[in-house]
Parts: sequence; C-alpha cells; structure tokens
Amino acid sequence: MSSQHSHHAVVTGLAAAGAVPFGAFVVLALTGTATAFALHGLLIYSLAILCFLAGSWWGLALLMAEVTSRQRGWILVLSNGVVVLAVTATLLLPPRFAVFALGAMYLLLLSGEASIVGLQRQPDYYRNMRLRVSMFAVGAHVLVGLANVSVPA
Repeated sequence: MSSQHSHHAVVTGLAAAGAVPFGAFVVLALTGTATAFALHGLLIYSLAILCFLAGSWWGLALLMAEVTSRQRGWILVLSNGVVVLAVTATLLLPPRFAVFALGAMYLLLLSGEASIVGLQRQPDYYRNMRLRVSMFAVGAHVLVGLANVSVPA
C-alpha cells in the first residue's frame, strides 16, 4: 500500500469513526431510550467536532502561501467566529434549539471550505468525505432535535 493511499485510508477511517457517535445519539433519541441524554451528548460531541474543524482552518491559514495577509486574517477571524457562535448557542439557547443551530454550523463550514480562497484546495477524496460526513451530522442534529420536541428545555 502506498503512503498516499495509507494516508487516505487513515483520514477516511477516522472520519467514519467520528460519525459513529452521531448515529448512536440518533438511535438513542429515536428509540426513546435516552432522548434527553442523546440531546445533551450530541451537543457536547458536536461542539467538540465543530471546534476541531474550525481549528483546522486556523492551522491551514498559517500555512497558506497563496493567500494575502488580509485573506489569512479573515480565515483566522472566521475560524474563531464559528467556535464563539457554537459555544454561545450551546450555552444560551435551550438545548433543543441549540442542536439545530450547531447542525447549521456544519453547513456554514462546508460553505466556507467551498468558497474561501485557500480552503478550496482540498483533495477530492477529502471534499467528498467531508460532504458525506457533514450531511450525516446535519441529519443527526435534525433527527435528535425533532425527537426532543416534547422534552422540556
């Protein structure tokens, strides 16, 4: 196996493993086994993943040779903005609303990666994987949020 193929396998495997908790929280919520636990667990896990993804923008911005200083600054500000928004939503919104807000932030990150100079340079395998996993995460947020409509905030 080539080192490049091995690298792809590791990235894809880690992404698949990272999607498992999203699915587990959906199962818990939809079966009624632990609906409130699923909501709170998803919020905590999602916040961690959003911080990780936004943090990767920070690291990439520091290494991008093709962006201007101003573009780099905007990427750094936006990466921090995503984290601040996610934390604020988690702390201030009722949990059943915060879960929808965090789900929407995955779409915000995907949009940024598709439109911001420098972040667009993702390999095809990674872009496709990120789209699939992000859509799975968004779906998990919607399903867990809907399962918690009758749970007190």
